[in-house]
Amino acid sequence: MIVIPVIALVVAICVAVVAGLAWSAKLPGNNWIGIRAPEARKSQENWDITHRVAGPPWAVSAVAFLGAAALGFLAVRPEASGWLWLWFAVAVLGGLAMLGVGAAIGSHTIALYDAKVGADSDSGCGCGEGGCGSGADSCGSGAGASASGSGAGAAGVAEQSCSDPAADCGVAGGCSSCGLEGMCTGAAGSQAVDRDALRKAAQQQK
Repeated sequence: MIVIPVIALVVAICVAVVAGLAWSAKLPGNNWIGIRAPEARKSQENWDITHRVAGPPWAVSAVAFLGAAALGFLAVRPEASGWLWLWFAVAVLGGLAMLGVGAAIGSHTIALYDAKVGADSDSGCGCGEGGCGSGADSCGSGAGASASGSGAGAAGVAEQSCSDPAADCGVAGGCSSCGLEGMCTGAAGSQAVDRDALRKAAQQQK
């Protein structure tokens, strides 16, 4: 019967080592130990995040198995009460449950993280046919075309980058604002901006 608490002790030590490595983000990538979620195996960063989250519950699991081992060593004594084996079983079940909790939390966390990273990489205001970058190019070229013949000052404004929201397409916000999608390209962008009138209005305000 002493084999049972010895097995529990070995399991506790193994789980404690894995939990420590996982918690400190030092668990090496492998195909045998760790969480097998597809998102966790995409990169080393994902692997570390997954197991760092799973580390604390696994540490609790190691404590539970260690407690089970201690109860087992007490239960094998001739004068020990049979109720100790019941508590031994409860401790073992608690250790297994915490292993599952750690794996579930790690898998759920990395799934949310991977989805957020994917959403951030795919996001963009879509100003222009090829995203914000092409929207800026088309905005600059459109402004230059509309400003031709309007004076050197207007041409200088037209050559400004669309990264300056106040200069884009002659409207505040420009390509950096998703609410202005379509202002830089298409029908709205094709309309010429009367920059002479804008200058005169600005001079009158002065």
